[in-house]
Parts: sequence; structure tokens; C-alpha cells
Amino acid sequence: SELIEHQAEWYDQIDRERNSYFFNLGHSGEVAADYIISRLVRKKKKKSQNANKEPVITPQESKILTSDTDDLNSSLPVADTAAESDKE
Repeated sequence: SELIEHQAEWYDQIDRERNSYFFNLGHSGEVAADYIISRLVRKKKKKSQNANKEPVITPQESKILTSDTDDLNSSLPVADTAAESDKE
């Protein structure tokens, strides 16, 4: 009976509560699309900024790039060709 007698007050109270728990009610798809687009644009900008920078080379990579190829070849594992031919 109180709900019927005070309909306007209850309507306002329910509306306030609903809006405090449900965000973007009635246009959530539009808000979600705007959010996704903004994230994609930000990611694209960041990617294009990184493309214009010099690549970061770690000390280990620098050592590999500047070392003699003989040093590199000596550190590579050697395949056992005899074992490979036995498998066939």
C-alpha cells in the first residue's frame, strides 16, 4: 500500500539505485564500441611510435651480432648424421 501511495518517491528511489548499479543503461553497446575503438587507436599509435624507434638490443644479442662466425659455429650443437641415417 505504501508503494501505491508514494509511487513517485519510490520511482525516484528505484531509478537512483538502478543507475548506481547498472552503468550506461540503454546505450551500453554504444559505450562498449567507443571503448574498443579507443583501445585499438591507442594500440595502433603505440605500435607506430615503436616502429620509428631503434630496436633495443640486449648485451647478449650485441655479443652475438659482433662475434666472429667461427665462435658461433663452435657453440652450435652438431647433429649426429650416423644416428640420423640409422633411423631411416
